[in-house]
Amino acid sequence: MTFNVSGFSDYTINEAVFGPGDVTTCGELSLPGTYTLIDNLTSSVTCLTITSDNVTLTCDGYMIQGTDAINSFGIFSHTQTNITVADCTFIDWSYGVYTINVNQSKFTNNTAVSNTFG
Repeated sequence: MTFNVSGFSDYTINEAVFGPGDVTTCGELSLPGTYTLIDNLTSSVTCLTITSDNVTLTCDGYMIQGTDAINSFGIFSHTQTNITVADCTFIDWSYGVYTINVNQSKFTNNTAVSNTFG
């Protein structure tokens, strides 16, 4: 089988999956526990997807930065319970934080800059 490649794009897929601990790249927070950013993150699609209940994300003042791409999300979560997101700065997203049917959760001391929505 032969593939002819005529070019490459900047498109990336959010593939990294994390357990609790230090976060150094965009990906999926898939287990309960505490996650801590230890550097700024940048993505042109969804940066962090929370797929577990009982997740705490602390950014310690680090930025989660987008590229002003349409339908991009700094953090996305759907139907989780007991999420805490604290001390984050979201810059240049369509949606800095986007949640659907998320319950009993807290978003504290976060900053949104130049996002279309939150």
